[in-house]
Amino acid sequence: PIPALVHIAFAAEFEDPQPRDRRLGESRPRGGARKAVWVLDGSMEVPIPAGIYDVTAHRGPRYEMDTVAGVELVSGETAAVSLVLEEAYTTPGYTSGDLHTHASPSIDGELTVEERLATVVVGDVQVQVSTDHDHIADYRPMAEAMDLGDWMASVPGDEISPELRGHHNIYPAVPDPDLPNGGSPRWWAAQLTTSELHAFFREGQPDALLLQINHGLDTGMFAASNYDPTDGTPGDPDFYSSDFDTMEILNSGDFDEAEQLRDILCAHLDQGLRKVGTGVSDSHSRLSGAGYGRTYVQTGAATFDDLEVEDFFSNLAAGRAIVTSGPFATLEAEYEGDVAAIGDTLIALQATLRMEVLAPSWMTIEEVRLFGPGCELLETY
Repeated sequence: PIPALVHIAFAAEFEDPQPRDRRLGESRPRGGARKAVWVLDGSMEVPIPAGIYDVTAHRGPRYEMDTVAGVELVSGETAAVSLVLEEAYTTPGYTSGDLHTHASPSIDGELTVEERLATVVVGDVQVQVSTDHDHIADYRPMAEAMDLGDWMASVPGDEISPELRGHHNIYPAVPDPDLPNGGSPRWWAAQLTTSELHAFFREGQPDALLLQINHGLDTGMFAASNYDPTDGTPGDPDFYSSDFDTMEILNSGDFDEAEQLRDILCAHLDQGLRKVGTGVSDSHSRLSGAGYGRTYVQTGAATFDDLEVEDFFSNLAAGRAIVTSGPFATLEAEYEGDVAAIGDTLIALQATLRMEVLAPSWMTIEEVRLFGPGCELLETY
Protein backbone atom coordinates (compact mmCIF):
# COMPACT_ATOMS: atom_id res chain seq x y z
CA PRO A 1 0.00 0.00 0.00
CA ILE A 2 1.27 3.47 -0.93
CA PRO A 3 -0.01 7.04 -0.48
CA ALA A 4 -1.91 8.48 -3.45
CA LEU A 5 -4.26 11.25 -4.51
CA VAL A 6 -7.58 9.86 -5.74
CA HIS A 7 -10.08 11.79 -7.86
CA ILE A 8 -13.66 10.56 -7.85
CA ALA A 9 -15.32 12.20 -10.84
CA PHE A 10 -18.75 11.95 -12.43
CA ALA A 11 -18.78 9.54 -15.35
CA ALA A 12 -18.72 11.57 -18.54
CA GLU A 13 -22.14 10.46 -19.78
CA PHE A 14 -23.98 11.24 -16.54
CA GLU A 15 -25.30 14.52 -15.20
CA ASP A 16 -23.88 15.92 -11.97
CA PRO A 17 -26.20 14.67 -9.17
CA GLN A 18 -26.36 17.58 -6.73
CA PRO A 19 -25.86 16.13 -3.24
CA ARG A 20 -28.71 16.60 -0.79
CA ASP A 21 -26.30 16.54 2.14
CA ARG A 22 -23.44 19.00 1.77
CA ARG A 23 -21.37 16.95 4.22
CA LEU A 24 -21.00 14.32 1.50
CA GLY A 25 -18.77 16.49 -0.63
CA GLU A 26 -18.40 19.70 -2.59
CA SER A 27 -21.03 20.42 -5.21
CA ARG A 28 -18.61 21.20 -8.03
CA PRO A 29 -15.03 21.19 -6.73
CA ARG A 30 -12.08 22.13 -8.90
CA GLY A 31 -11.00 19.65 -11.53
CA GLY A 32 -14.51 18.33 -12.13
CA ALA A 33 -14.27 15.78 -9.33
CA ARG A 34 -16.95 15.05 -6.79
CA LYS A 35 -14.20 14.38 -4.29
CA ALA A 36 -10.43 14.56 -4.15
CA VAL A 37 -9.13 12.12 -1.55
CA TRP A 38 -5.66 12.10 0.02
CA VAL A 39 -5.01 8.44 0.84
CA LEU A 40 -2.06 8.13 3.22
CA ASP A 41 -1.87 4.40 4.02
CA GLY A 42 -3.21 2.80 0.85
CA SER A 43 -6.92 2.60 1.71
CA MET A 44 -9.81 4.84 2.68
CA GLU A 45 -13.59 4.73 3.03
CA VAL A 46 -15.26 7.66 1.25
CA PRO A 47 -18.90 8.70 1.78
CA ILE A 48 -20.40 9.96 -1.46
CA PRO A 49 -23.88 10.20 -3.04
CA ALA A 50 -25.16 7.30 -5.11
CA GLY A 51 -24.22 7.55 -8.79
CA ILE A 52 -21.78 6.37 -11.43
CA TYR A 53 -18.19 7.53 -11.12
CA ASP A 54 -14.76 7.32 -12.71
CA VAL A 55 -12.05 6.82 -10.07
CA THR A 56 -8.46 7.85 -10.85
CA ALA A 57 -5.35 7.60 -8.68
CA HIS A 58 -1.99 9.26 -9.21
CA ARG A 59 1.19 9.98 -7.25
CA GLY A 60 3.25 12.61 -8.99
CA PRO A 61 5.35 12.46 -12.17
CA ARG A 62 7.29 9.31 -11.25
CA TYR A 63 4.23 7.08 -11.42
CA GLU A 64 1.76 5.92 -14.02
CA MET A 65 -1.89 6.69 -13.29
CA ASP A 66 -4.69 4.14 -12.92
CA THR A 67 -8.42 4.61 -13.57
CA VAL A 68 -11.46 2.46 -12.94
CA ALA A 69 -14.34 3.82 -15.02
CA GLY A 70 -18.07 3.47 -14.54
CA VAL A 71 -18.12 2.51 -10.86
CA GLU A 72 -21.79 2.26 -9.88
CA LEU A 73 -22.62 3.14 -6.30
CA VAL A 74 -26.12 2.23 -5.08
CA SER A 75 -27.66 4.12 -2.15
CA GLY A 76 -26.98 2.37 1.13
CA GLU A 77 -24.37 0.03 -0.32
CA THR A 78 -20.58 -0.02 -0.60
CA ALA A 79 -18.57 -0.31 -3.80
CA ALA A 80 -14.95 -1.48 -3.56
CA VAL A 81 -12.37 -0.11 -6.00
CA SER A 82 -8.74 -1.22 -6.27
CA LEU A 83 -6.17 0.88 -8.13
CA VAL A 84 -2.53 0.02 -8.87
CA LEU A 85 0.14 2.67 -9.48
CA GLU A 86 3.25 1.43 -11.24
CA GLU A 87 6.55 3.28 -11.12
CA ALA A 88 7.27 4.79 -14.52
CA TYR A 89 10.93 5.22 -13.60
CA THR A 90 13.20 5.23 -10.57
CA THR A 91 15.70 7.85 -9.44
CA PRO A 92 18.31 5.93 -7.45
CA GLY A 93 20.69 8.30 -5.70
CA TYR A 94 18.30 11.25 -6.08
CA THR A 95 15.87 12.54 -3.46
CA SER A 96 12.82 14.67 -4.30
CA GLY A 97 12.14 17.89 -2.43
CA ASP A 98 9.77 20.85 -2.30
CA LEU A 99 11.57 23.86 -0.81
CA HIS A 100 8.61 26.25 -0.62
CA THR A 101 5.27 25.21 0.96
CA HIS A 102 2.67 26.90 3.16
CA ALA A 103 0.00 25.94 5.68
CA SER A 104 -1.99 27.59 8.47
CA PRO A 105 1.04 29.25 10.16
CA SER A 106 1.10 31.53 7.07
CA ILE A 107 -1.35 34.42 7.08
CA ASP A 108 -2.46 33.28 3.60
CA GLY A 109 -2.22 29.53 4.23
CA GLU A 110 -5.46 27.79 3.20
CA LEU A 111 -5.01 24.44 4.97
CA THR A 112 -3.86 22.93 8.23
CA VAL A 113 -0.40 21.50 8.85
CA GLU A 114 -1.94 18.00 8.79
CA GLU A 115 -3.50 18.66 5.39
CA ARG A 116 -0.25 20.11 4.01
CA LEU A 117 1.69 17.01 5.03
CA ALA A 118 -0.97 14.85 3.36
CA THR A 119 -0.52 16.71 0.06
CA VAL A 120 3.24 16.25 0.36
CA VAL A 121 3.25 12.50 0.92
CA VAL A 122 0.70 11.69 -1.81
CA GLY A 123 2.79 13.72 -4.28
CA ASP A 124 5.94 11.61 -3.74
CA VAL A 125 7.84 14.52 -2.15
CA GLN A 126 10.47 13.11 0.19
CA VAL A 127 11.85 16.31 1.75
CA GLN A 128 9.34 19.07 2.49
CA VAL A 129 10.40 22.48 3.80
CA SER A 130 7.81 24.49 5.73
CA THR A 131 8.24 28.10 4.63
CA ASP A 132 5.42 30.05 6.20
CA HIS A 133 5.51 33.82 5.94
CA ASP A 134 7.66 35.29 8.73
CA HIS A 135 7.17 32.20 10.88
CA ILE A 136 9.62 29.37 11.55
CA ALA A 137 7.04 26.62 12.04
CA ASP A 138 7.98 23.05 12.91
CA TYR A 139 5.79 20.42 11.22
CA ARG A 140 7.84 17.48 12.50
CA PRO A 141 5.66 16.63 15.52
CA MET A 142 2.60 16.41 13.26
CA ALA A 143 4.47 14.29 10.68
CA GLU A 144 5.45 11.92 13.46
CA ALA A 145 1.88 11.76 14.77
CA MET A 146 0.68 10.94 11.24
CA ASP A 147 3.29 8.15 10.98
CA LEU A 148 4.78 9.53 7.75
CA GLY A 149 8.41 8.77 8.58
CA ASP A 150 8.67 5.94 6.06
CA TRP A 151 7.88 8.32 3.20
CA MET A 152 9.07 11.85 3.92
CA ALA A 153 10.97 14.24 6.17
CA SER A 154 9.70 17.69 7.15
CA VAL A 155 12.27 20.45 7.67
CA PRO A 156 11.65 23.86 9.29
CA GLY A 157 12.21 26.91 7.13
CA ASP A 158 10.90 30.45 6.83
CA GLU A 159 9.72 32.71 4.03
CA ILE A 160 10.95 36.11 5.14
CA SER A 161 8.77 38.61 3.35
CA PRO A 162 10.10 42.20 3.20
CA GLU A 163 7.66 44.43 1.37
CA LEU A 164 10.19 46.22 -0.84
CA ARG A 165 13.19 43.90 -1.07
CA GLY A 166 11.68 40.61 -2.14
CA HIS A 167 10.69 37.38 -0.45
CA HIS A 168 13.41 34.99 0.72
CA ASN A 169 13.44 31.46 2.10
CA ILE A 170 15.90 30.23 4.70
CA TYR A 171 16.36 26.50 5.39
CA PRO A 172 17.07 24.31 7.25
CA ALA A 173 16.19 26.67 10.09
CA VAL A 174 16.10 26.13 13.85
CA PRO A 175 12.91 27.42 15.48
CA ASP A 176 13.09 29.10 18.87
CA PRO A 177 9.89 28.27 20.79
CA ASP A 178 10.57 31.06 23.27
CA LEU A 179 10.37 33.79 20.61
CA PRO A 180 7.37 35.08 18.63
CA ASN A 181 6.81 33.19 15.37
CA GLY A 182 9.55 30.73 16.22
CA GLY A 183 12.24 33.41 16.07
CA SER A 184 11.61 34.57 12.49
CA PRO A 185 13.81 37.61 11.72
CA ARG A 186 11.95 40.87 12.35
CA TRP A 187 12.94 42.50 9.05
CA TRP A 188 10.75 45.53 9.73
CA ALA A 189 12.61 46.51 12.89
CA ALA A 190 15.34 48.51 11.10
CA GLN A 191 16.08 50.16 7.77
CA LEU A 192 18.64 47.87 6.16
CA THR A 193 20.05 47.38 2.68
CA THR A 194 19.47 44.01 1.05
CA SER A 195 23.08 43.00 1.81
CA GLU A 196 22.54 43.89 5.47
CA LEU A 197 19.24 42.01 5.48
CA HIS A 198 20.87 38.85 4.13
CA ALA A 199 23.46 38.97 6.91
CA PHE A 200 20.66 39.57 9.42
CA PHE A 201 18.70 36.55 8.12
CA ARG A 202 21.66 34.27 8.80
CA GLU A 203 22.19 35.41 12.40
CA GLY A 204 21.53 32.75 15.01
CA GLN A 205 21.03 30.02 12.41
CA PRO A 206 23.29 27.05 11.53
CA ASP A 207 26.29 27.52 9.26
CA ALA A 208 24.60 25.11 6.85
CA LEU A 209 21.69 27.54 6.38
CA LEU A 210 20.77 28.20 2.75
CA LEU A 211 19.22 31.49 1.64
CA GLN A 212 16.92 31.31 -1.38
CA ILE A 213 15.56 34.07 -3.62
CA ASN A 214 11.84 33.42 -4.11
CA HIS A 215 9.82 34.19 -7.28
CA GLY A 216 12.52 36.64 -8.27
CA LEU A 217 10.56 38.50 -10.97
CA ASP A 218 7.36 38.82 -8.96
CA THR A 219 7.79 39.77 -5.30
CA GLY A 220 11.48 38.93 -5.54
CA MET A 221 14.88 40.54 -5.32
CA PHE A 222 15.59 40.61 -9.05
CA ALA A 223 12.48 42.68 -9.72
CA ALA A 224 13.13 44.92 -6.72
CA SER A 225 16.71 45.59 -7.86
CA ASN A 226 15.94 45.90 -11.60
CA TYR A 227 18.47 43.17 -12.31
CA ASP A 228 19.70 43.09 -15.93
CA PRO A 229 20.69 39.54 -16.99
CA THR A 230 22.35 40.86 -20.15
CA ASP A 231 25.25 42.48 -18.29
CA GLY A 232 24.67 40.80 -14.92
CA THR A 233 24.17 43.99 -12.92
CA PRO A 234 21.35 45.41 -10.78
CA GLY A 235 19.92 48.79 -11.72
CA ASP A 236 19.37 49.52 -8.01
CA PRO A 237 22.38 48.05 -6.16
CA ASP A 238 20.95 48.93 -2.75
CA PHE A 239 18.17 46.38 -3.40
CA TYR A 240 20.50 43.58 -4.52
CA SER A 241 22.91 41.22 -2.79
CA SER A 242 24.88 38.29 -4.17
CA ASP A 243 24.93 36.72 -0.69
CA PHE A 244 22.37 34.03 -1.51
CA ASP A 245 22.73 30.30 -2.21
CA THR A 246 19.71 29.19 -4.23
CA MET A 247 17.10 30.85 -6.43
CA GLU A 248 13.79 29.66 -7.75
CA ILE A 249 13.79 29.19 -11.50
CA LEU A 250 10.46 27.33 -11.46
CA ASN A 251 7.72 28.38 -9.08
CA SER A 252 4.67 26.14 -9.53
CA GLY A 253 3.10 26.98 -12.90
CA ASP A 254 4.94 30.25 -13.59
CA PHE A 255 6.44 28.91 -16.80
CA ASP A 256 6.36 32.35 -18.44
CA GLU A 257 8.99 33.57 -15.98
CA ALA A 258 11.08 30.40 -15.99
CA GLU A 259 13.14 31.37 -19.06
CA GLN A 260 13.90 34.85 -17.68
CA LEU A 261 14.90 33.38 -14.32
CA ARG A 262 17.10 30.85 -16.11
CA ASP A 263 18.84 33.75 -17.86
CA ILE A 264 19.39 35.47 -14.51
CA LEU A 265 20.88 32.25 -13.10
CA CYS A 266 23.19 32.01 -16.13
CA ALA A 267 24.28 35.63 -15.61
CA HIS A 268 25.45 34.72 -12.11
CA LEU A 269 27.18 31.54 -13.26
CA ASP A 270 28.99 33.44 -16.01
CA GLN A 271 30.42 35.76 -13.33
CA GLY A 272 31.69 32.80 -11.33
CA LEU A 273 28.88 33.06 -8.78
CA ARG A 274 27.86 29.43 -8.21
CA LYS A 275 24.19 29.85 -7.45
CA VAL A 276 21.81 26.88 -7.62
CA GLY A 277 18.43 26.86 -9.35
CA THR A 278 15.46 25.27 -7.57
CA GLY A 279 11.94 24.17 -8.45
CA VAL A 280 9.16 24.62 -5.90
CA SER A 281 5.38 24.49 -5.63
CA ASP A 282 4.86 27.54 -3.36
CA SER A 283 1.59 25.77 -2.60
CA HIS A 284 -0.89 27.51 -0.31
CA SER A 285 -3.92 25.28 -0.93
CA ARG A 286 -4.94 21.65 -1.29
CA LEU A 287 -5.32 21.23 -5.02
CA SER A 288 -2.28 23.24 -6.14
CA GLY A 289 -0.37 20.41 -4.60
CA ALA A 290 3.08 20.14 -3.12
CA GLY A 291 5.69 18.96 -5.60
CA TYR A 292 4.09 20.43 -8.72
CA GLY A 293 7.41 22.20 -9.11
CA ARG A 294 10.14 20.15 -7.43
CA THR A 295 13.88 19.75 -6.99
CA TYR A 296 15.67 16.41 -7.16
CA VAL A 297 18.96 16.41 -5.27
CA GLN A 298 21.71 13.84 -5.86
CA THR A 299 22.15 12.64 -2.29
CA GLY A 300 23.52 9.16 -3.05
CA ALA A 301 20.66 7.60 -1.05
CA ALA A 302 19.36 4.56 -2.93
CA THR A 303 16.09 4.71 -0.97
CA PHE A 304 14.47 7.15 1.41
CA ASP A 305 15.46 4.92 4.33
CA ASP A 306 19.11 5.54 3.42
CA LEU A 307 18.76 9.33 3.42
CA GLU A 308 20.56 11.60 5.85
CA VAL A 309 18.58 14.84 5.63
CA GLU A 310 21.74 16.92 6.11
CA ASP A 311 23.10 15.39 2.88
CA PHE A 312 20.11 16.71 0.98
CA PHE A 313 21.01 20.31 1.78
CA SER A 314 24.78 19.97 1.47
CA ASN A 315 24.40 18.46 -2.01
CA LEU A 316 21.83 21.07 -2.94
CA ALA A 317 24.34 23.76 -1.97
CA ALA A 318 26.91 22.02 -4.19
CA GLY A 319 24.60 22.30 -7.20
CA ARG A 320 23.76 18.61 -7.56
CA ALA A 321 20.15 19.47 -8.29
CA ILE A 322 17.57 18.93 -11.05
CA VAL A 323 14.56 21.22 -11.41
CA THR A 324 11.38 19.83 -12.91
CA SER A 325 7.61 19.91 -13.07
CA GLY A 326 7.53 16.48 -14.71
CA PRO A 327 10.35 14.81 -16.65
CA PHE A 328 13.51 13.65 -14.92
CA ALA A 329 16.56 14.67 -16.96
CA THR A 330 20.21 13.91 -16.20
CA LEU A 331 23.39 15.00 -17.98
CA GLU A 332 26.99 13.80 -17.88
CA ALA A 333 30.13 15.06 -19.61
CA GLU A 334 33.17 12.87 -20.28
CA TYR A 335 36.67 13.62 -21.50
CA GLU A 336 39.49 11.05 -21.59
CA GLY A 337 37.91 8.97 -18.84
CA ASP A 338 37.03 11.88 -16.55
CA VAL A 339 33.26 12.09 -15.96
CA ALA A 340 31.37 15.06 -14.54
CA ALA A 341 27.72 14.85 -13.45
CA ILE A 342 25.36 17.69 -12.55
CA GLY A 343 27.09 19.97 -10.05
CA ASP A 344 30.59 18.80 -10.99
CA THR A 345 33.26 20.68 -12.92
CA LEU A 346 35.08 19.22 -15.92
CA ILE A 347 37.99 21.10 -17.49
CA ALA A 348 38.51 19.81 -21.02
CA LEU A 349 39.15 20.88 -24.60
CA GLN A 350 36.07 18.94 -25.65
CA ALA A 351 33.64 16.51 -24.09
CA THR A 352 31.13 13.84 -24.90
CA LEU A 353 27.70 14.53 -23.42
CA ARG A 354 25.25 11.85 -22.34
CA MET A 355 21.71 12.78 -21.41
CA GLU A 356 18.71 10.78 -20.31
CA VAL A 357 15.11 11.96 -20.05
CA LEU A 358 12.54 9.88 -18.17
CA ALA A 359 8.79 10.45 -17.99
CA PRO A 360 5.54 8.52 -17.48
CA SER A 361 3.46 7.49 -20.47
CA TRP A 362 0.87 10.22 -19.82
CA MET A 363 3.51 12.93 -20.32
CA THR A 364 4.76 13.84 -23.80
CA ILE A 365 8.36 15.04 -24.20
CA GLU A 366 8.89 16.68 -27.58
CA GLU A 367 12.44 18.01 -27.49
CA VAL A 368 15.52 18.60 -25.36
CA ARG A 369 17.41 21.90 -25.53
CA LEU A 370 21.04 22.28 -24.53
CA PHE A 371 22.23 25.72 -23.36
CA GLY A 372 25.75 27.05 -22.91
CA PRO A 373 27.36 30.18 -21.43
CA GLY A 374 25.02 33.14 -21.32
CA CYS A 375 22.13 30.68 -21.73
CA GLU A 376 22.86 30.58 -25.46
CA LEU A 377 20.96 27.78 -27.15
CA LEU A 378 23.58 25.35 -28.45
CA GLU A 379 21.55 22.40 -29.70
CA THR A 380 18.00 21.01 -29.90
CA TYR A 381 17.36 17.27 -29.88
